[in-house]
Amino acid sequence: MNAFIDTLIVSSYAVFIFMSYFYFVGHFLKNNGIVDVAWGLGFMLIGSVALFFNGNYNFLNILLVLMTVVWGLRLTLHLGTRNLKKVKTEAWRYKKWRDNWSFFELRAFLQIYMLQGFLMLLISTPMLLVQTYNKDSNHNLYIIAGVLIWLIGLFFETIGDFQLRQFISIKEKYSNRPNFPKIMKYGVWSLTRHPNYFGEATLWWGFFLATIGTDNWYFGIIAPITITYLLLFVSGVPMLEKKYEGDPEWKEYKRKTSVFIPRLPKV
Repeated sequence: MNAFIDTLIVSSYAVFIFMSYFYFVGHFLKNNGIVDVAWGLGFMLIGSVALFFNGNYNFLNILLVLMTVVWGLRLTLHLGTRNLKKVKTEAWRYKKWRDNWSFFELRAFLQIYMLQGFLMLLISTPMLLVQTYNKDSNHNLYIIAGVLIWLIGLFFETIGDFQLRQFISIKEKYSNRPNFPKIMKYGVWSLTRHPNYFGEATLWWGFFLATIGTDNWYFGIIAPITITYLLLFVSGVPMLEKKYEGDPEWKEYKRKTSVFIPRLPKV
């Protein structure tokens, strides 16, 4: 247990410094949407710190860090290039908090940046456990299954983001045409209203599955449960769907399309 606590403490210091830096950048830009860019990078930081701090360079440890880097870089590049175009325009939910919160700067530091840093550490639990306890894993079937589930999640997240970006680009050119759709409902978006959120949750279940059979692996289930709960009931699906309440096109899309788990649309 001492190894895990030591790794958690070192990772916590690293995350605190990392998120504080992004807070000052967001404060300078007056755009707290910058924290979205920090999300993927933060997991890469935690994985790297845990790996180098413990020095357990076995196959599973390196594999989990590489999976984190692939996912984190893709997400960071996607959000970074998107946010660069809107660096002077704060995303609607952050602007709403800026307008409504008292003691905004303090609350932003604690509730936007430090809270996300805490969630990064919580969701990184499987990786931290493996890095500190596992000498190596002989449970190859779990590793293979975990990687396959992770790939499915990465596919939905990547394709969902790509198709949405293409739709927004076309929409900006032709939105003045009569009957042009306001809502993305094609491709993987016809299978689920939130393919990127489904992909995010799924790949974290893959991370967890790959660690089954290692020492104290069962504690790691807190990670996929946390991210799935947040996406389904807190900051993901509910917040975004509330934005479209009352829109007739959204109402029809909602009737036909699964909220989360992909399935063929209803007729």
